[in-house]
Amino acid sequence: AVMATEMYATYQEGIDDRSIRVRTRLFPGWRFVGDLPLRTGLGGDMLSIGALKFVSDGSIQGYTACLCKGYHDRPDVNGTEVIPAAELIQLVTEAHRKGWQVAVHANGDQAIDNTLDAFEAALEFDTDSPVMRYHLALALDALGEKDRALELLKEEQDSHLKLVLGLSLIHLLLRK
Repeated sequence: AVMATEMYATYQEGIDDRSIRVRTRLFPGWRFVGDLPLRTGLGGDMLSIGALKFVSDGSIQGYTACLCKGYHDRPDVNGTEVIPAAELIQLVTEAHRKGWQVAVHANGDQAIDNTLDAFEAALEFDTDSPVMRYHLALALDALGEKDRALELLKEEQDSHLKLVLGLSLIHLLLRK
C-alpha cells in the first residue's frame, strides 16, 4: 500500500487490536515522507515500511503512460511524465543515499527508460544499498539488457496487461 504519514497510526492500531491479520508492508509515497526519520525496514513482522514509492507516469488504458511515440490509436498523445526525468534522477538518488529501497511505477517505454536512468545514476554512488524495483505494464525486450545489467527487480503486471489488451480488443471490435 502507498501510504501518507497519517495512515501509519491506523495500520498500527489494526496490528495492535488484531483486526489486521496479514503481514503488511507500507510503501510511503515520495510526496508524503519529507524529513521523517523513516526508511525501508522499520517495523516488525506484521507491519513494516517497504520501499519509497515514486510515480513516473500514468496508465496505458488512460492514455497517460509516458511513451516515446504516440499511442497506436492516438498518435498525437504521448502520455504524462508525472516526474520529469532529471527530477526523477535527483529524487531516486537522494532516496537511495538515505538508505531507502526504491520502487517506481513506470508503464510507458519512456517512463521505464527514465526510471532505469534514475536507478543507474543512483547506483553509481552506492551499489550496496537496498534493492531497487519498478513495475510496468509493457514487457519491452529493448530494455532487457540495461535492466539485467543493473540487477533490478522488475514486476510485470501480467493480469493488468491482459485486462488492458482485452479492453482494447473489445474497443476495436466495437468500432468496426
